[in-house]
Amino acid sequence: MTAYGIYDPFSAIVAQSFQARCLWLSSFCYSLAQGLPDMGLLPFISEIGVISRIRAVSKVPLIVDIDNGFGSKKHALAISERLVACGVDAVCIEDKHSPKISSLYKGGQSLLETDQFCGIIREIKRSLPSLKVLARLEGIIYGQDVDEIDERIKKCMEAGADCVVLHNVTDNIDKLRSLISQNAQVPFGIIPTKYMQKLNQLSNENIVLVIYANQLIRSCYDSMGKTVNHLCRDPSSVDSEIPSIETMKALVVRE
Repeated sequence: MTAYGIYDPFSAIVAQSFQARCLWLSSFCYSLAQGLPDMGLLPFISEIGVISRIRAVSKVPLIVDIDNGFGSKKHALAISERLVACGVDAVCIEDKHSPKISSLYKGGQSLLETDQFCGIIREIKRSLPSLKVLARLEGIIYGQDVDEIDERIKKCMEAGADCVVLHNVTDNIDKLRSLISQNAQVPFGIIPTKYMQKLNQLSNENIVLVIYANQLIRSCYDSMGKTVNHLCRDPSSVDSEIPSIETMKALVVRE
């Protein structure tokens, strides 16, 4: 399955109109769309409102990144319960301490102990058995060795995780490839932001989810910038370069 990173109802509508079969809402894209860095600055309740509006316009399966769930069973479960009520299909929780900082930023980040992280997964699955839980492991990024990550993968599956997402933010995929190949029975997810050109080296059958987490919002910068420049230079011809008003209306209005 392929999941496409969205950040608001409109991006969900666009992805759905181009036959996206799964959507991904991450804190990185959501924070960026609010003009903020992904450093846990926004209360999660504000994201719940956006998620409710996304579900009102799109029924495509939606995975929501809930960061580290504040590193707490109680908080992670409360968030997950709200998301189930909104119609969310799956949550992804990562093994970081609070305050969580995006792995795409420079700087270190301490990781939760395996038992604590797996306890959060186990609590969500026990209380909300219909909700899919993706366990996102950051160990490759923060220097854990293969054996340590391998043990954590196994413990996450024992705790009830439906998929293990191995995060990697460089183009060196040696550890990633090794971990996937030595756990042939584990359903893995990947986020290939930094190694798109090496995807063909990871054609393992047990990769069940590929998340294109931030490409849609990144593409907005270039396209909007070009339109601003075009309007400054020659506004009379800009309509030939962008979608028509009719196209945009048709996305949300049936006439």
